[in-house]
Amino acid sequence: MSELLEPDVFRTVMEDLQFGVYFTDRNRRIVFWNSGAERITGYLRQEVVGRCCRDNILMHCDHQQIVVCGTCCPLAESIADGHPREASLFLQHKTGHRVPIRIHTMPIRNASGAIIGAAESFQRQRYLPHPERRDNPQISPYAITGIPEYSFMISELRLRLARLAEGGVSFGALCLQIDHLEELRVNRGHEACETVLHVIANTLQNTIRPGDCLGAWSAGRLLLLLASPTSDSIAHAGERFRGLVSCSSVVWWGDPVPVTISGGGTLANSGDSIESIVRRAERALENSVTLGGNRVTVLNE
Repeated sequence: MSELLEPDVFRTVMEDLQFGVYFTDRNRRIVFWNSGAERITGYLRQEVVGRCCRDNILMHCDHQQIVVCGTCCPLAESIADGHPREASLFLQHKTGHRVPIRIHTMPIRNASGAIIGAAESFQRQRYLPHPERRDNPQISPYAITGIPEYSFMISELRLRLARLAEGGVSFGALCLQIDHLEELRVNRGHEACETVLHVIANTLQNTIRPGDCLGAWSAGRLLLLLASPTSDSIAHAGERFRGLVSCSSVVWWGDPVPVTISGGGTLANSGDSIESIVRRAERALENSVTLGGNRVTVLNE
């Protein structure tokens, strides 16, 4: 038998795959957890092996924020009927934020063909289409790939505010807007606006810290939730992102397009609702725009 087919070789390859892989027995007790799963979820293998995947570990939910672990878990369904499954879901990272993923589940059979468990592979998914996108008037008319959408951000805000109300650490909300977007649309067209938004979204997504969450909000606006306990840290983060965007390179039909953003931030309070914290961040943003743009204002009232 070729050395390439030896079990230790298979295990080494499985360990080093870039996407997450885990195996469970028929009771959904985790028996294998690779390094890709550690990286994507934040959970080390020693924290999850021996536990059931439904025990508040990944807590997969769908676009309607319905947790599927107890009702329509794809892995459990694969164990039950022997068929593979695919789905676009959100897992809950160890630090609490949601991560968009694409999962694949399949049954594991023994030499006799009996199902003895299941395997799930998953990888981070940069863009999750949502059926409400064109129906909700608050959704941006521009397609912003690479980041979660409006409905996900609402769910994330609700989750973080609930934790804050239970005595958790505060967080920051930073509303970001592309300066002179309407002028860009008139002069260069709708596709140019989408290109600019795409560049900015990717710049920010690649530079936010673990625990932060960036998503689409409304026309030409992004919402960034920051694991920041102080107003100063929100202002510092906003200035860093503003500077990064101003250094980004956008070329449209051979012409360089200067791009800047304005920001408005605020610190969440224990009595805040989704409406109050967003309204405060947007009021701070409006102050930045009124002062000429390409700046960040933080309000805490």
